[in-house]
Formats: sequence, structure tokens, C-alpha cells
Amino acid sequence: MNTIKSIITVFFALMLFCSAQAQQNNGSNHWWGKDTVKVEKFADNSQVVEIGSMEDSQDKSYEWSGPNIVGDPKKPVVTVNPREMENEYNVRRVSKCGVEEARVLVTLIDSITIVNVTPLYQCYTEGEPIKPEDFIIETSPEGYGNKATVWPDVAHEGQPVVLTIRYNGHTSDYTVDNLKVFNDNSSSDVSVDTDPNELTQIKDKIQKARDLLLQAQEVSGLIESISPDAGPGCKPSFTGFGSSDGVESGFSMLAPKFFRACCNHDSVTAFQVFSPTMTFSANIDCQFPIPNLSFPYVGGVYVIFGAGMGVTAGPISVVFRGKCSDMFIEFKLFASAYGGVRVLVINDKFFKADLKLQGEANTSVLWKVGDELRWGGVNFSVGIGGEITLFSLATEKFGPFNIIETTLFK
Repeated sequence: MNTIKSIITVFFALMLFCSAQAQQNNGSNHWWGKDTVKVEKFADNSQVVEIGSMEDSQDKSYEWSGPNIVGDPKKPVVTVNPREMENEYNVRRVSKCGVEEARVLVTLIDSITIVNVTPLYQCYTEGEPIKPEDFIIETSPEGYGNKATVWPDVAHEGQPVVLTIRYNGHTSDYTVDNLKVFNDNSSSDVSVDTDPNELTQIKDKIQKARDLLLQAQEVSGLIESISPDAGPGCKPSFTGFGSSDGVESGFSMLAPKFFRACCNHDSVTAFQVFSPTMTFSANIDCQFPIPNLSFPYVGGVYVIFGAGMGVTAGPISVVFRGKCSDMFIEFKLFASAYGGVRVLVINDKFFKADLKLQGEANTSVLWKVGDELRWGGVNFSVGIGGEITLFSLATEKFGPFNIIETTLFK
């Protein structure tokens, strides 16, 4: 009696095991691998491929049959060398559950086809590089996505991107039409509530720029300190900031323009603001008569000299794009000096002629707020020039004819 119970128990256990195996075999992972396999065809027919599967292969025996089997036909995975455009392989498996049979079709393909392309990134900024690595490229046969090229290789708003594989004399193209490219100069406004923390970052950057301009304004102190001692023949002049309040008002921004932008390939709401160019300059011009060569109400010959210096800041452009926010200010420093002679007949409104030896120096930098300020070389020149004025109406200028022209502090 116990023997009969044991036999029945083993029978039902075996039935449950085989039923589970059958359910697994009916799933997506077959014990014979894939139903169809695609292989690239070589000109010399040297193509080989492995078919079958190692899953669920224990305690089972296999027998493969078909054309040009180059591996062991009694293993669950076998290597074959298909040579026809379609090649059929049959496999027979024997296990405790009985005998099972299946078929695998191997197809040769003499070209590579792009089946599908999926972008990895949400968006790009206008002019940003585009690479084939930015996409998941599915091909038939599989595994040839690394042979693709992309055009254009930089992002342009509204322009489709084409991926191409050229191989074995064949060409396969795939067009991506829905790639999002944002331009910081976009005119499309959007309604959005700005994060107060974001506005605080903008305020901090503007304050840093304002502090730098206030330091530049101190240049005026040098001119103001020497002009009172220069005598009645010298006339100082100042233009630009005027006072710290003037600098503050110079930073009044226009209403922000909101638009969509891209930051690290993520779509964000951005805004852009501008501030006009601000300039400060200080100049001093001197004229002294040469004794015995100058007479009141008649004219004469005079010594003239002068100097000037200044700074220009702006225009200021703030583009806020979340973590990708930037603020740029262009600074220019300039200085000049001259010396020479002036001839007057009656007075400077009747006839005036100047001959000057003059020198100029200037430098500039585009400063990204928060980065270290690095000035470029100083452009320096020395030349001869002048002008003749008659009746305060007609003026003829000549020069400057440069004697020295070079760049210092490169």
C-alpha cells in the first residue's frame, strides 16, 4: 500500500514539474532561444552565429540539425555558419518530461537598417553639439548603432536631425523630428511664478557688478586731485556715473522676458534682462602761452597738453536658466595723453591750428560675474596728428600717423 502511495506522489510531482516547465516554455524565454535570428552577410560567407539557450538546460540532452553546424550539435547552444538567405535549424530535447522539438530560422541580411531612434535628452540649447551617443539607436541586425553619424552636429531650432549608417554599400537614414531646441533669444513669453531664491541669486550677481563699477569710479579721484594745482590754464571735465546713486540707478533693469530654455538637457523656464552701457571718463586739457610768441587780442603760439582716462561697463546681459544662469559684463579701460603746440590768429574762433604727439592705450574683458577677472593685453599706440579750424565752421583733420603700435602685457 505504501509503495502505491509513493508511486502516486512521484507521479503527481512529476506532472506538476512538467506543467511548470511547459508554462515557462510558452513564455518569452524559449528553451531553444529565439524563433528568428538575423545575421549580417559577409562577402566570403564567413558569418557565424550562436543559436539556442543555456536556460533550463540541466539534466537534458539536445540534438541540433541543419546546414553548416560548426559547433557541437549535442549542446543547448550551437554555433552555425548560415550561407543561404534563409536557414532552418531544428532542435530535439529529451528530458524527464519527454521529447520536445523546436525550430529556429536564421536569416542573412546584406545591409544594416536603423529600426528606431530614441533621444536620451529632453532638449538642447541653440548651437549645442549633438552626438550619436545622445541617442539609443536600434538596428537590424542588432548591435550596429555605434556606426551611425548625425547631421547636423549642432542643434538648430526647428531643424530635424538625421542619423545615418553607411555600410557594405548600403545607406540607412532615420529622421528625428521632435528634438526640442531652445534659443535664448526666443520671443515667446510664458506666464510663470519665479522662485524667490532665484531672484536672490540675480540680486547677488548684480551687487558684485555694482561694487566693481564703484571701484572703477575711484579713477576720478586721481584727476580731481591734480586738476586744482594745474592752474587757470587747465580745464578738467567728467562724464558718466557722477555719484554712487547714479551707479545704482544705472542698474535699473527692464522687465524680464520669459521663455523656455535648456539647462543640462532639461527643459526649464528662463528669463533675460538687460542693462544699458555705463561710462565714466575724466579728462584734463591745458593751454599755456609761449612768452614773446603770444599777444593779447592778436593770437600767438601756445603749449598744449592733456590726459584722460575712463571705464566703460556694459551692456549687461543676465540670462537666468536655473543652474545654468550666467551674467556677463563687458569692461573697457582706456587712457590717453597728448602734447604739442597750438597757433591762434585773433582767437580760437577765427583761426586755430594744432599739432599733437599723442598716445593711447586700451584694454577690455568680457567678465562672467563670479569668475576671476582677467584682463587681456593692452593695445598701445603713439602717433602724430592735428587739425585746422577756420571761423569755427570748417575743420580739417590729419592723422594720426602712428609711430608706435604694439600690444603690452600679453
